[in-house]
Amino acid sequence: MSAARQPAWTEVESPVPRPGGRWVLFLGGFVFLMGAGCFAMFERSPPPDVGLWVARAGTLLTAVLGAAALAVGCDATFRPRYVRHAAADVLADVPREPVIVEGANVHGRLTHELVESADGWHFRPATRHWHNDRRLMLGFGIPFLLLAAGFLSWFLHRDGTARNWPLAILAGGFLTVSIGGTVFWLMVVMLRWSYERLPSLAIPRGGDSIEFEGPVPVDHDRDWLKYGFAGNPERQQLTIPAVRLAAVQLCPWKFVMGGTHDRSITWAVQGLLVVTSDEPGHYERLPILLSSDATGAARLMRGLADVLGVPYLFHADAAGWQQEEARAKTRLPVKSGGIVS
Repeated sequence: MSAARQPAWTEVESPVPRPGGRWVLFLGGFVFLMGAGCFAMFERSPPPDVGLWVARAGTLLTAVLGAAALAVGCDATFRPRYVRHAAADVLADVPREPVIVEGANVHGRLTHELVESADGWHFRPATRHWHNDRRLMLGFGIPFLLLAAGFLSWFLHRDGTARNWPLAILAGGFLTVSIGGTVFWLMVVMLRWSYERLPSLAIPRGGDSIEFEGPVPVDHDRDWLKYGFAGNPERQQLTIPAVRLAAVQLCPWKFVMGGTHDRSITWAVQGLLVVTSDEPGHYERLPILLSSDATGAARLMRGLADVLGVPYLFHADAAGWQQEEARAKTRLPVKSGGIVS
């Protein structure tokens, strides 16, 4: 398991598609033109009952947001990133569709990092994300709750429900903590839960095996309720012999969740560890990553393949996304899971 050896298989380079880039480009351009046009129009004739500075600020903010989205869309559309990977004929019998996991969460950013230590390598959740998210939640939640408590206290006193200020402050604080505090607490719990479910790999230096830890797969039709509402899922630890490591794979996944009339759809890439089994021509595939950051995931999986010394099967290319679009039309949506920023 070394990144220095020359690969014994053919490798090529391919651009990394970023689904949704054209929609962001179109939407950003539309919002920018609308904001800029309204800004120019309000310079001549501001809307009635609205101050000129309010109209300017609102339309300028709209134009800035549109310009930011336009820049992101242009970058995704006209500046493709490339990744080196095994040729299409390498391990061609490995399935190219994603492994559908009930309860999966699509993260809007790269959740994992590949870190070298004295004893080897670790493919693990990036702890800085959890710490930054916790700081953000506290930094936003505490001022928000204080403002909400102040507003409720003023309203209760003004409405006459609490005639004296101490009672109004006590009632406003109690309502804020019992309702808003509970909501923020649940958000923190769900966010932490999403991090605790992430898998990890321990790769000893010069070792004969690697250690995998991750959630136990759940049956799509029978166990989704238990998995979705029973707290932290059961985890499994596997020792995988190095000789059974076949490849690292990245698959596209058009993530669809919900029922017939209420669905959420996003585009993601799934990182997988491909392991040979006792049955010839059959492979076990362990999901280790699910993110909408296609470029970051493609590069991270490239690095993991180099460390393990196995082929990198990049199936999240343009052809792979076309095939995934066709598969998603006939595939049942997942019942439990979601999208995490």
